[in-house]
Amino acid sequence: EVKQILVNDVSFAYTDNMVINHFSYIFEKGSYTIVGPSGTGKSTLFKLIYGALIPNGGIISIDDVNTYQIKNRYGLFGILYQDVFFSCGTIREELTLNKKFTDQEIYQALSLVGLEKRIDDLDKRFYRNDFSLGEQTLLNLARIILINPKIIMLDEINARIDPLTMQIIKDVILQISKDKIVLSISHYGDIILGS
Repeated sequence: EVKQILVNDVSFAYTDNMVINHFSYIFEKGSYTIVGPSGTGKSTLFKLIYGALIPNGGIISIDDVNTYQIKNRYGLFGILYQDVFFSCGTIREELTLNKKFTDQEIYQALSLVGLEKRIDDLDKRFYRNDFSLGEQTLLNLARIILINPKIIMLDEINARIDPLTMQIIKDVILQISKDKIVLSISHYGDIILGS
């Protein structure tokens, strides 16, 4: 369980372009949506929070540990990207990221996202062309369900998927996000109820 993400007087610039300038905020359990046009630092803030970037000034910590010093991020972060990443493994490998889960656990995750009837063989090779963009996003969400992370991050997922898939995502996030911090970024406004 994570109590808080502390963003304390954080600044970040790409070369001479200051993207985040002395920003402070405390994210506690619950849902937050960061809204704004492209280029305003939303994705940069995400990268700073999960430690992919180091701030030029200030500090970001998760329960008093600097985010870029966290060694094992598995189980801490679950990130739903607008562009889903797959490595051409089997469906099982894509969903579990080579961690140990039973078939029952995998199918429970697939059931939550509505894809349990779509996949009849977990050891079949995964091909992107066999799944729509919305289904690929739901498979990524099934990954997150299996990981059961403490922090869920949604990276502009409403930019490229249909309204029905978006509703499934909202419903699932509401079900699995109790006692978690949920952060989403969006061009369009709130995508998680109560954020």
